[in-house]
Amino acid sequence: MKAAPAQFAVPLVAPAVDLLLVAALLRGQLAATLGYYLLFFAVDLVLSAVAVLLEGEDLGLLKGLFVQRIAYRQLLWVALARSLWNAFAGLAVGWGKLARTGSATVGTAEGKRD
Repeated sequence: MKAAPAQFAVPLVAPAVDLLLVAALLRGQLAATLGYYLLFFAVDLVLSAVAVLLEGEDLGLLKGLFVQRIAYRQLLWVALARSLWNAFAGLAVGWGKLARTGSATVGTAEGKRD
């Protein structure tokens, strides 16, 4: 299955939109920027609703979308940027498994004897 361009575009530009909103707040230009921010959020909301419906889930999951996007969006951007960078660079990325050292010990519960 091919990934839709919006699947990568929205998360990639989202932090820039957040920074522009903060810059507008600091410059006192909230009214000029608020419309564009709300439009961007509306597009994000529609795409999220489509994803929820395609998964057969309840639309009630979208209640906390605004707060979730503000708090989680920056972490999502870092993960997406790293994965795209590795994909374009052709780097193989593993699961990050820990090396087995055999140093774990297993104790027995008190009162039980084998």
